[in-house]
Amino acid sequence: FMFCGCTGITQITIPDNITSIEKGVFKECSNLEEITVSKNLKSAEIENGDHMIFYRCYKIKKITFEEGTTTILPGLFCNAGLASNAEVVIPTSVKSIGNNAFSGCANLTTVTYSGTNEQWNAISIGSGNTAITNIKPQD
Repeated sequence: FMFCGCTGITQITIPDNITSIEKGVFKECSNLEEITVSKNLKSAEIENGDHMIFYRCYKIKKITFEEGTTTILPGLFCNAGLASNAEVVIPTSVKSIGNNAFSGCANLTTVTYSGTNEQWNAISIGSGNTAITNIKPQD
């Protein structure tokens, strides 16, 4: 719970040297608006089936996954809340989106994806991701 409840953080970049992230590390960071996720992030700690990493971060406007990311981890943004009209940028390198990666993210309204519809349709999208599956990606 390193940054849990921190109100001074508005933007974070998970650096390339971080390969794992602990539960609740950015929980309730009430002013967090932008997140860039490293392609090297390979695991996240689960608590009772829920990652709770960005839990109640209601001001997140934009989430960007670095090119080279192949998997969006299960539960990564589960119950993050997000700001109105939030955007996620998904690179063409993504092959799978884990179960509940964006569960409870009803304010996610824009998916920016630079690949083709065929490439998008080839991504394995796990259950609990209606926030992603209900949106047609924009180029």
